[in-house]
Amino acid sequence: MNTTTPLAERLRPRSFDDYVGQQHLVGNDGSLQKLIKRGRPTSIVFWGPPGCGKTTLAKLYIKSFTLPVETIHATTSATADFRRIIESAESAPLFCRPMLVWIDEVHRLTRPQQDLLLQSLENGTLVLVAATTENPSFQLSPALLSRVQVMILKPLENNNLHKLLERIETTYGRLPLTPEAKNQLVEWAAGDARSFLNWIEQLQRETPEL
Repeated sequence: MNTTTPLAERLRPRSFDDYVGQQHLVGNDGSLQKLIKRGRPTSIVFWGPPGCGKTTLAKLYIKSFTLPVETIHATTSATADFRRIIESAESAPLFCRPMLVWIDEVHRLTRPQQDLLLQSLENGTLVLVAATTENPSFQLSPALLSRVQVMILKPLENNNLHKLLERIETTYGRLPLTPEAKNQLVEWAAGDARSFLNWIEQLQRETPEL
């Protein structure tokens, strides 16, 4: 199947039932599921290595609540963008509060930007949902860190990557790989689903009928 949509996006889970891995967070007794069942969002920083599912998990968490959402780009958003979002959240009706703010690569925020967020987290105007590959204890201010819950994600296990491979073949047809080659591909990925899917996508390009 030829498409311009990246394979990782085509396979992105739309619900927790489709999510692969991180059962300590998303299982029935997982930490994240327990928070969601409370019915009110909590500020969370998802911390883990590349390709472990941080962004997908954050987006599924956000979808669990019927609240307004803003996105801040840690590498390009200016302090004025932070102020605009905060002012918008503060002027919103009570039934639209708190506002959820999604920030990828949260470790790239400056201290002044972190301080602005802190004020809104403390008064309940904003709830932070963020992801990072860097240890938050070293990258976030102690004050901000005290207002969020850090959830640690692990590299995906080999059986998780095999599940992804099965899903691909069920949807798009068998790949031109022997069982040994599939096992080797899984080993090379070392728990990084992004790299794994990029390699599979390259195979799709080289095999037009897929």
